[in-house]
Amino acid sequence: MLFWFCGALFATYLALQAANFLFAYFQTDLLYSPAHFLGGVSVGFFALWLGQMFHKRVTFLHCMYLILAIGGAWEIWEFALGLSSFPASAIDSISDLMLDAAGTLLVYYMVQSVYART
Repeated sequence: MLFWFCGALFATYLALQAANFLFAYFQTDLLYSPAHFLGGVSVGFFALWLGQMFHKRVTFLHCMYLILAIGGAWEIWEFALGLSSFPASAIDSISDLMLDAAGTLLVYYMVQSVYART
């Protein structure tokens, strides 16, 4: 099931990037997407670290809830500051949240695979 979720996430991201390329909704630079992906990675490590600190088991959904809360708050902050405009902001926000989720997903399953071997 995880394989299909990752595939759907990646396919949706590629579709958004193709729409951006074809219709030029928003300008991107080379570091924009990796920055969101690395933000997801850092939040994934943070969620797992919190679980270790409080001796609680962190599930995949805990990590996803945390990254969507932080990423959603960031997108609201961008909108409040006037840094985004419709319709580009909707596609940009979805793309940002998907990259955040992909980074968190990668960290969660890397850490879980290490713990499964020990």
